[in-house]
Amino acid sequence: MLQAPFEDNQTQTQNLAPKQNLKGFGNIANNIWDNTLSNYPTYKMGDAFGTLHATKRDMDMDKHNLINGDNYYHRLGMCLNGQKGLDSAIYSFGAGILKEGIDLYKKSIKGNQPWKKSLSDSFKDIKNNYEGTFYGLTNPDENCRVWLKDLDINTNTWKNK
Repeated sequence: MLQAPFEDNQTQTQNLAPKQNLKGFGNIANNIWDNTLSNYPTYKMGDAFGTLHATKRDMDMDKHNLINGDNYYHRLGMCLNGQKGLDSAIYSFGAGILKEGIDLYKKSIKGNQPWKKSLSDSFKDIKNNYEGTFYGLTNPDENCRVWLKDLDINTNTWKNK
C-alpha cells in the first residue's frame, strides 16, 4: 500500500503570507495591516489562489507523486485555505469547481477522453476538495499534513476510519 507523502515540517504551502513584522513603525503599522490591508477580499482571494498554486507546484515536484497523488494534494490545498477562514475556503472551493469545469472541457471536448471518465474524475476531485475544505474549517489549528498521513492515495480511502 502506498502512503501519501508526509513531512513533519511544513513546506512553503503552509503560511504563505505571514503577517509582516514591521519593526521601526511600532503598533501603528501592524494595526493598519490587521485592520485594513489583510481584510480586503482581493488580498484574501489572491492569498487563497497562491496557496493552491504552491500546492500544485509541490505536487509537480513530489518524487512520490504517482498516478493518484492528486487525491492528497487536492485535500491539502483546500485544507490549508479552509484554515484561513470561510472567505478563503469559499474562494478556493469556487476555484476548484471552475478548474474541474475547465478540465472537463479540455479532456472531453478538446481531448479524446470519454465523458463518463472525465465526469468521474472531476466528481472525485470535487469530493476531495470538499473534504479538505471541511477539515480545514473545522480544525483551524491542526496540521493538515498530519491529518493526511492516514490517506491511502491509491484507493483514495482512509486507513484508520
